[in-house]
Amino acid sequence: MGTLRRHVSLILLSMLINASANEDFCDGRCGDSLDRTRSCQCNSACQRYGDCCEDYVDCCLVSDFCNGRCGAYIDGTRSCQCNSACQRYNNCCEDYVECCLSACNIEYRHCPVLITDDELSQLAEELYDVDSNKAASSDVILEDLGVQLFNYVNEASLLQNPSYSLFLSLLDNYNPYTGQLETLSSDELSEIDQYLDYILTTPVMVTLKTFLKQKGYASSDSAYRGLLDDLWFQLYPRSSFGPVDSSGFEHVMVGELKTSSVTGFHNWFRFYQLEKAGSLTYKGFRSSVQTSPQVLKVRLEWFGKSKPQSSFFLGTSPEYDMAVYTVCALARTNSRCPIKLAGKSVPIQTYDVAHKSGLQIATSYSVI
Repeated sequence: MGTLRRHVSLILLSMLINASANEDFCDGRCGDSLDRTRSCQCNSACQRYGDCCEDYVDCCLVSDFCNGRCGAYIDGTRSCQCNSACQRYNNCCEDYVECCLSACNIEYRHCPVLITDDELSQLAEELYDVDSNKAASSDVILEDLGVQLFNYVNEASLLQNPSYSLFLSLLDNYNPYTGQLETLSSDELSEIDQYLDYILTTPVMVTLKTFLKQKGYASSDSAYRGLLDDLWFQLYPRSSFGPVDSSGFEHVMVGELKTSSVTGFHNWFRFYQLEKAGSLTYKGFRSSVQTSPQVLKVRLEWFGKSKPQSSFFLGTSPEYDMAVYTVCALARTNSRCPIKLAGKSVPIQTYDVAHKSGLQIATSYSVI
């Protein structure tokens, strides 16, 4: 028994030493905020306070390469840049195309690695399997007669879940009319932070984080959060000559109104809320894919403006929709993401905001 205890003690000591050693390096931690549980830091302040890890300069300040910097904002302290504007200003690092555009060079640990079609489908199915916040089949019942889309939604039960209650709190933060200046108050920004704080703890978003880290799209937890914030919640002008009036979240999850039509609008719970309120009218069924999750395409009118076809997953949590659309926006930007669910094709079309530097979701939706 004494010998066994000594062996266990040695194993635990070895694990602690290895964990401590891993904390003494900056690989995957560059730019992270202060972490008092670590013995050294990897952010710009560490040089001022003298607590940088020993590899900080080599790992985080090497300025001639794009490893870990793809899509980063312009940094005047660097000799070259790694964002979409660098080609226009002729100041890209020498490995920009190879590292940031090819998405297939595994020599660089933090440069994106090619994601295959099979991996995309496997991930979408895995995300659905772990979606602990999806509605039960008995919670969402469609109308047989076609007068309205939803016959019954167990809203009281769903809204006890932060996935839906926090999502719902965001929906009234946006002016849906395009061409009108969009602003967010401090309270509304706080609601976005609360929503992100919550969904980042869900099995769906944890699974996506692990996948994107393995593929080099996020080097750390803070980078992952920043990626989601940039893709979904940063405001931008939908027109290259218009005001700041849109965001990926507003367009895809909330929906937007143009002069005579509806654009975006690809979330089932948002549809239900507006149909219940009477501001949206279901105008007929177009098609569906009977898989898990089920995908619908319908016609609708919102404040008298029409959308001849709007597609969305049925019964999924909001974070599931965002997760699938996120990986497709990253892996198949401006093209169709060939996802299969239970063997059935459910392609996801994504578009970037072409007139803005960096990747942001202009739209993302299922094509059925």
